[in-house]
Amino acid sequence: YAINVRVLVRRHGLKNKLEPKFSITPQIIISAQHPIYLVRDEITQVETRVHINDIRPIYISKLN
Repeated sequence: YAINVRVLVRRHGLKNKLEPKFSITPQIIISAQHPIYLVRDEITQVETRVHINDIRPIYISKLN
């Protein structure tokens, strides 16, 4: 993943199997030292260290 890419981050410690597995709000990658990435929440501005296995890209489809 590249810097300034929007991603979703896996949520650990789920209490219910129906809860979403990934964050609801997008996070932005601000630093990359493979396999650890530093991401910032778009809403709260909280920075978190995340392993690459816990990151999923956000696919945005372009309409005509």
